[in-house]
Amino acid sequence: MIYSSSLILSPDGVVRWDPERAVSVRFVVPTTRDLKTGKEIKMPTNLINDAISNIPLEFDNLAGNKVVPPTGGNSVVTSSDTAVCTVAMGADGTSVDVTPVNLTTGGAVLNYTDTTPGSTLSAPALDVQFTADTAAASVHWVTTGITTRPI
Repeated sequence: MIYSSSLILSPDGVVRWDPERAVSVRFVVPTTRDLKTGKEIKMPTNLINDAISNIPLEFDNLAGNKVVPPTGGNSVVTSSDTAVCTVAMGADGTSVDVTPVNLTTGGAVLNYTDTTPGSTLSAPALDVQFTADTAAASVHWVTTGITTRPI
């Protein structure tokens, strides 16, 4: 069989459509849209600089519906600046782990490509920006600082 996008050419020469075949992949991140036009505004995705962020990937068929990822492929994920962050495929195989380097702030562009026999899927580049994490995440007692005073 010869594969092209979501069309399959069978050995008998008949072209068939496979609705379950992924033809695109994208990072699943929040988007910002213009209030008047509804068009997406390209903005960096903000990540905190003291935690590993896991960004899911979604694979879509020709109709834009979510489908299972292709199997038997070679997935490659890269960062444009390894001094800012490193990237690796998540343990589930359908997400990307992004690790900031040395609590740095700054930005990088992430790229993902999946190559299977007969097709190559590339997610649109994802611009990420690391910011200092200044939000309180927990509270604890400081018992070494206990003082007393008369009643």
